[in-house]
Amino acid sequence: MTGDFQKTNPDGTKSVDSQAIISHVDGAYGYSSGELRIVNRESGGNTVVLEDGTKRPAREGDRFQYIPPQDLQERRISPDCLRCP
Repeated sequence: MTGDFQKTNPDGTKSVDSQAIISHVDGAYGYSSGELRIVNRESGGNTVVLEDGTKRPAREGDRFQYIPPQDLQERRISPDCLRCP
């Protein structure tokens, strides 16, 4: 898989193909257009919220990856409680 994210430079060396990574991530997580990504929806799904905070009416084919909030039961502890082995 790593070969898919590398490109060969004119001098024969390899480097990261950033565009291939962006395309892979966008495709894998449901983002396939060059438009701003949808990050939420409102009004029963009739309005979508874009990543820049703007809103627009929903269109056929709109989709986004919903990640539900997680209750991790985290709590703060005093730095005095931290010990290195």
